[in-house]
Amino acid sequence: RPSAHNMSATSTFEEWVSTRRLVRPNQEDPSFVDLAQALATLNGLGSGKERPQTREILDTIGETDHLIFVLVDALGVHFVEDLPEDSFLRSNLKQGICSVYPSSTAPALTSLATAVWPGSHAVTAWWTHLPEFDLTATILPFVDRVTGEDLSKKNITMEKAFPQISLSARFKRNVRSFLPAHISESTYSRYVRGDFPVTGYTTLLEAVDQVIEETKRLEGPTFHYLY
Repeated sequence: RPSAHNMSATSTFEEWVSTRRLVRPNQEDPSFVDLAQALATLNGLGSGKERPQTREILDTIGETDHLIFVLVDALGVHFVEDLPEDSFLRSNLKQGICSVYPSSTAPALTSLATAVWPGSHAVTAWWTHLPEFDLTATILPFVDRVTGEDLSKKNITMEKAFPQISLSARFKRNVRSFLPAHISESTYSRYVRGDFPVTGYTTLLEAVDQVIEETKRLEGPTFHYLY
């Protein structure tokens, strides 16, 4: 028999879902994984069998010689919709997509790199259990959650920690990543980008200027990723 507490929690959950405070995971709406698959297609890794939801995003982006992808961590569409109507982001909003589940940084960034759901790439949270090594990792910083020791010192390689290959490391365009300097050469960054070059930045204005200059300097097709 369910307790009063459980019934209350269930009622609260159903209310949040009905008011869209929470969104149920689903594969019917265009998703963050569809976006990742669209980026892979635009970068020469298309299968020709993309889902209609992926094709919808591809049509929204369109063909371009220079593709600049800006990811603002935790910027949900509800924040954009709260902006003034004439603000840059809101006035240029083309479509919303559903996040992955769980909708947190580590699963989402790894889905962006691999174009698969967290259940397939196995990075399901900021803290990720690695059962074959009998430890829990803080996976993006690539350290033991308890001791803080670098996982490489325990003979844990990128391939062992991240079993799904990174598609973004195999893009066919001229690719460069622009990341905060303190994470630009991290193990996770190298897993995501492979051998492609990276520019570390200290301020966002500096990063924007670097992207603009790099885009002007190169002929297409290019792909620049700003995080």
